[in-house]
Amino acid sequence: MHRLSCVLIVLTSACGTRGDPLPSCIDYCNRLRTSQSGCGNDVETCQTDCELWIRDNENARCVSQFDRVLSCTDHAPDVCQAVGEECSLEWSAWASCVETCKTPGEVRFSPTCTSSAACKSGSVLTITSDVPLACDVRVIVSCAGGTATGYIPAGDPATASGTVTVSCAQASLCSIQVDSANRYLSGSTGVYCTP
Repeated sequence: MHRLSCVLIVLTSACGTRGDPLPSCIDYCNRLRTSQSGCGNDVETCQTDCELWIRDNENARCVSQFDRVLSCTDHAPDVCQAVGEECSLEWSAWASCVETCKTPGEVRFSPTCTSSAACKSGSVLTITSDVPLACDVRVIVSCAGGTATGYIPAGDPATASGTVTVSCAQASLCSIQVDSANRYLSGSTGVYCTP
């Protein structure tokens, strides 16, 4: 009886739920971006980056690959060096898996907020992709004196849309940054904001 209960405990812990992946992702991101080897320095965006990576891992079915990266780098003294050396196989497997996560060629806004019909700060805009998306993408709209973040969910643009609340302190043309787990798009939006 005692042996059976030990086996069940081992199986339960091995097959149990993952729990919240966000804290371990943020820890990984912080250690990666503060490594002496130098893998970036945007530590302040680790929480929002991890929220995006977790969404995209679920969309692309890459959760186990990312878990292996986290596990491999967990006790590494220099995470940036580790992903290039002893954890390179795990990191490459994750990077290959999330390769299906693309960004739109263009983000479409409704209403359009043209220069002749600018949207007031605080307006909620619907955002869609110009192409079907395999993974969620983060959309950051930056206007003079204001930044707003929204998400376009994975799916067909005919049915998959998100929202973003445009914000500005002075009349301006807004810029855009669109991210998925491994892709980046930036440029002008064509969206004009007025206070």
